[in-house]
Amino acid sequence: MSEASSTSVLLSVNNQENQLDNTDNDVEDIEEIQTKRGTNTVYDEYATYAHIAEFVESLEQGQTDGNKWSKKEKRVTELGKKQFYKCSSCSKKMLLLKLRTSLEVQVCIEDCLNQHSNANSKEAWEKSNNRVLEMYQKDKLYNL
Repeated sequence: MSEASSTSVLLSVNNQENQLDNTDNDVEDIEEIQTKRGTNTVYDEYATYAHIAEFVESLEQGQTDGNKWSKKEKRVTELGKKQFYKCSSCSKKMLLLKLRTSLEVQVCIEDCLNQHSNANSKEAWEKSNNRVLEMYQKDKLYNL
């Protein structure tokens, strides 16, 4: 009776080793998970203001890189508060950093070209206009 019980224990140990070997082979088949984060945005220092009021004034007058900017998101970091802006005409971004240790405000603008072109909007308008005219002509033909 002792032989049968020892044999069954050895068989179960062998089965466990085979299962472990199979999982080792499966590890090679696992694909890497890609992160969903975007690429880092590179900012160039644009200006430093003594107070936030100076920055707001220059922003309202359109003196900040000659563009109109709209507020987006705000974050609090170890350095201070970060306020992000986006150009109203393109995808260029601006970063305002209000330091914790002083009243200074640093403004950094994304390192890319401003592509303010009305060509895309004109092209989109022409396509939609042509599509509306096509639909109107088809409707006119069917209603005769």
